[in-house]
Amino acid sequence: MSLKARLNRLDSEIEWLRWWGRLRAIELQMDLLALQRKRAKMEEDRERAKKEEAHRREAAKAEALKPEKRLLEQPPSPPPKPPPEVLPTPPPLMGGQPCSEIPEHMQIRPVSWGTPRYEPYDNEGKCLVDYDPLADEDDEP
Repeated sequence: MSLKARLNRLDSEIEWLRWWGRLRAIELQMDLLALQRKRAKMEEDRERAKKEEAHRREAAKAEALKPEKRLLEQPPSPPPKPPPEVLPTPPPLMGGQPCSEIPEHMQIRPVSWGTPRYEPYDNEGKCLVDYDPLADEDDEP
């Protein structure tokens, strides 16, 4: 590639940067302007919200200071109660099987909560009581 071609190429790149660089700067300025407008609008909205909140507070205070009309007026009388309905008497109960006492094995036994009367393990963790979980209560040792 010759030196003249390189210079022409460099010149065209500089010209491109000159024109497109200006356009890019204008584009950035437009973006900055849009952001400034957005920020100004947000501040206006914030100020408007503060004024509305202050107005609501003042209206609530004024409403609280007004005498209540409900206290001055007599409450309306309640509507009269309808007469109680007379329910028909149920028929007499038929005789059935007599109830018997609950068998002892079905009765609820009292439960006593507390500390055990003996300690099944010694200090080393060895079991002091022989217990077979598979043995029935009725089996003799």
